[in-house]
Amino acid sequence: MESLFKLKIPYSTSHLFFPKIIIGILIILAFIIVTKKLILCLRTKQPLFNKNWRFFVQDADFFMLGGTLVLFGLYIWLLGVIGFLASSLVCIFLFNVLFCRTLKLKSLLVSLVSTIVTCLAVWYLFGVVFNISLP
Repeated sequence: MESLFKLKIPYSTSHLFFPKIIIGILIILAFIIVTKKLILCLRTKQPLFNKNWRFFVQDADFFMLGGTLVLFGLYIWLLGVIGFLASSLVCIFLFNVLFCRTLKLKSLLVSLVSTIVTCLAVWYLFGVVFNISLP
């Protein structure tokens, strides 16, 4: 009976376990959001999408969107080239610089310190303490 409550995940594939759980949770939450919106539209007899509906807000910052997509692609590519910790340090720092929108020395130092502390904490917590293989 005890074996029913034990979960064995091989170390070499342990990093694949949590993303599946997160994706499942996101799918369930998306279903709930769409269902609530559909019920509200049916009750108020309004269309799900009207003529004024927009995907982006009126003053959307497409530079930030483009920069985010480019940095995300760079991060995925760097994971295979230089590994988790180094690619996280580089890309999270660049994300911080992109979203701060300034190149002042104080802002860069704060971004650098927060990047180093965060990346090392995540690496230590998941890679060492929980013994989860990181990509």
